[in-house]
Amino acid sequence: MAKNETKLFIFLLIFYPLVSVLPQELLYRVFFFSRYSFKLSKQKQTVLNAVLFSFSHTLFGSSLVLILTFIGGLIFSQTYLKNRSFLLVCIEHTLYGYLLFVSGIGELFLQKGTLDTIRTFF
Repeated sequence: MAKNETKLFIFLLIFYPLVSVLPQELLYRVFFFSRYSFKLSKQKQTVLNAVLFSFSHTLFGSSLVLILTFIGGLIFSQTYLKNRSFLLVCIEHTLYGYLLFVSGIGELFLQKGTLDTIRTFF
């Protein structure tokens, strides 16, 4: 995509953190850990958060997406619990997302038809 559809790729790089990463991190890290941190052990919080984060990606209909988002959920949860930094976890999430898009796997994380809709603008 970066080579063949450069404008689309740049569009995704700009809007992915704003439209996807920020809302997810607010909900799954900031809200979740402020709400449940006193009720569960850190290990249980981390695993539950990763399960919920992964579950929220079921609409993409891919087992690979579920596995990757579970792993990502574990990583992002540990980063947030260790540093309590919304900014740091957003940067980390964004960089892993960019890695997926650059590797070609990122298209699995877009709803069917989304790329076609965005392509009409380019």
